[in-house]
Amino acid sequence: MHSDRHSLTFVFALVLLPLILVGCDSSGSAQEQLQLSDVNVDGILQQETDNVILATYQDLESKAATLEERVKTLESDRTAANLEAAQQAWIDARAPWEASESFLFGPVATAGLDPALDSWPVDETAIQSITNGSQDVSDPSVVEGFDDTAHGFHTIEFFLFGPNGNRSASDLSDREYTYLVTATEVLHGDAEELATSWESGADFRSDFLAGSGQYSSKKASLEQLAEGMNIIANEVGSGKIGTPLNEQSIKSIESKYSENSFRDYRNNVVSIRRIYTGDAFGSSGAGLDNILQEVNPAAHDSVQTQIDDAISMLETLDESTSFRKAVESDNTGPVEDVQQRILDIRETIRDEIKPAISDL
Repeated sequence: MHSDRHSLTFVFALVLLPLILVGCDSSGSAQEQLQLSDVNVDGILQQETDNVILATYQDLESKAATLEERVKTLESDRTAANLEAAQQAWIDARAPWEASESFLFGPVATAGLDPALDSWPVDETAIQSITNGSQDVSDPSVVEGFDDTAHGFHTIEFFLFGPNGNRSASDLSDREYTYLVTATEVLHGDAEELATSWESGADFRSDFLAGSGQYSSKKASLEQLAEGMNIIANEVGSGKIGTPLNEQSIKSIESKYSENSFRDYRNNVVSIRRIYTGDAFGSSGAGLDNILQEVNPAAHDSVQTQIDDAISMLETLDESTSFRKAVESDNTGPVEDVQQRILDIRETIRDEIKPAISDL
């Protein structure tokens, strides 16, 4: 009897062990227990759509309108104070645009609005040729038809800040001012189109929320959000920071005329945080973090720390120097440190957040 009881206990333990292992692994993961039906998918998609994506594009449209107004004021009254106000309006408008780059999908991609708004580096030769030419640069349809590297944020930046960042209000000719004004009108129009494309009733918005149209399911919409985060983390770490470091050249630095690069990259990371948490513009709600917290709390804590560290490091760099100056002086150690932190974020998104959603 003793031997039989021992055998039964051993068999019972073998049956129970897989059940225990399914519920918990060494990292505290509960992935196998979490099902799509356990996730507030509708709540996440609604929060991300209304209070992150749409709210960001509405902020962009508002700030683009201010930029257009300030540039027109500068054209009519070419003072140092008005130039400074226009430059600040450009910097202010950059913030929501860069904070949108973790969701560069939908109309911003299919309607070509991303390259129209933000192609870089600008083609200074083309801009000079246009300035010396006879095209009607007062016509938005003409300027909109230029190559993407000859209109958008960075063409406006080139006019406002100058190639070496020391623009004077008297430097630009009348024709250049006309070109500048029209470029801001085009940018404002593009920003307005973006906001409208995510408003209630818009086709893409409806498909995204319902998991229909180009999306096979609501889970596919969640996966789109995670992939957007993955893409921008890789672009900032490997491209925006990595390429100038590898080339040891300022040629491909984004926002080099204004020396706004570190703020751009900070806002790119902010865009990741907003999509991950669902929190933006004072609104707190469901985000992708709700999923990872359940699946792998340790990975959730890790990515939050990585994001916070990257933002803090970029703010510190921005207070002390610019990316352009760091590259020119070859003082790139601190830049390489923040680059690695951003690549760490990308690794966590790729290895933890994306699989957590895909495995639901």
